[in-house]
Amino acid sequence: MKLIEPFSDLNHALDSLDNGGRFYNFSSKANDGNITSAELAKAAGVFTDKQKMMLYLEMSLLALSEKEKFSIWQRFSEDLMESFQKNAPLQFLPSEASILAKVSSMAIVTGIPKWVDSEDKLTGFITVPVSTGKITTLIMIPIFEKYDVYELRDQDTDEHFLIAQSKDAVKLPEQRIHCGGIIRELKNKKDKNAESTIFLETIYYSQVLES
Repeated sequence: MKLIEPFSDLNHALDSLDNGGRFYNFSSKANDGNITSAELAKAAGVFTDKQKMMLYLEMSLLALSEKEKFSIWQRFSEDLMESFQKNAPLQFLPSEASILAKVSSMAIVTGIPKWVDSEDKLTGFITVPVSTGKITTLIMIPIFEKYDVYELRDQDTDEHFLIAQSKDAVKLPEQRIHCGGIIRELKNKKDKNAESTIFLETIYYSQVLES
């Protein structure tokens, strides 16, 4: 999972986003007042993953005012604005995410992480693809085989929402942070009829800047 440092002000955001794109993006020019998909892809360090681009954008703008964000949005090219409207992640508190977040959607959940250090505290399975030659099948494995799992706690209600990150990632600090990623399903292998729960597979995180 990658740490994102949100833009400190509008000028910082414009310098980073209106960047001209990569060397082969001939139609994009730096500092021309127009932000294209190619320029956002360069800033985010991705190429074609529109959902990840929008997640990076939303998290990098978290410290800006609504007026400053609007000034950024006004500079979007037509195709970038279309992608933003379609793929922009929703923001939740842990207590909201459990109810409102949808599987396969991008989301930003804000709370205080606490590492779940024992598999006995959580029994759940995820579905992963396994390829053998030209055949790909789906199998179910315990979530702890692939991820480090945290309970992201709501500061006000003490409710929590599960988040997961790669086992080789640095442990998250026990302080209020924004976690951005994709909503996945957690299933009960023993009872296939049991209702599945959801968790956030994290891609980015950033510290909450207290005012």
